[in-house]
Order: sequence, then C-alpha cells, then structure tokens
Amino acid sequence: MGTPLEHRYATTNGGRMETVAVQTFEPPIDLSNCAKVLVAVLAAEDALVLVSMQLVAEGKFENGGTDLMGMKRTEVLEFEIPAAARRLLVRAIRLSFRTAGPDSDKNARVAVERLTLVPRGPR
Repeated sequence: MGTPLEHRYATTNGGRMETVAVQTFEPPIDLSNCAKVLVAVLAAEDALVLVSMQLVAEGKFENGGTDLMGMKRTEVLEFEIPAAARRLLVRAIRLSFRTAGPDSDKNARVAVERLTLVPRGPR
C-alpha cells in the first residue's frame, strides 16, 4: 500500500491517469465570503502537473479553475472562488492532478499538505 507521493502507479491500458484528493465538510461550509483557496502540495519529482479544483455544492459541481505546478518540491497553488450573490454551501473540495507528456498514464506523485481559505476583502 502507500500514497501517490510514495509510489508510482500506472494505467493498464496506457490511458490517462488522474490522481484525486477530496476534502469533505460535514456540515457544509459557506464559501460565499471566500476569495480563494490556497493549496499547499508536496511533489516527489520535477514534473509538470495540471491541477483542477471543483467545489461540490448543493448537488452540483462548481468549477474552481486550474493551476500548473512543477519544477518545485513544495508549491502553494491558488484557486479563485467566484463571487456569489447567494450562499455557496460546499460539501467537498475536489482536486484533480494530471501529469503531462509521456508520463500521462502514471499518477502524479503528490500529497496535499493543507488548504487555506482566504477571505474576501471589503466590498
């Protein structure tokens, strides 16, 4: 056993592999006053990785944007939260990691260390 940071996994058919991290919230949290989510990530290698964030809110997925990481062992990724006129009750934050190039059939060797919610400034 192990984690994606410690071990290399690959698909059996050569297709793309996606490594996913999910943080659930019970009860849901309101992110309507949140400007962004900062994600601290450890990487086991110097490879380019496309990272996407989704917010699982009220039975639907809200796109949280994408960021590119690579070339550093520790990175802080930044995802903007769109301004909402109503409450944004989030049940989970889902992060998807995909390696680029010839290693796209292998997992991204990463570990999420922490999520930081950044409040919105005065309006």
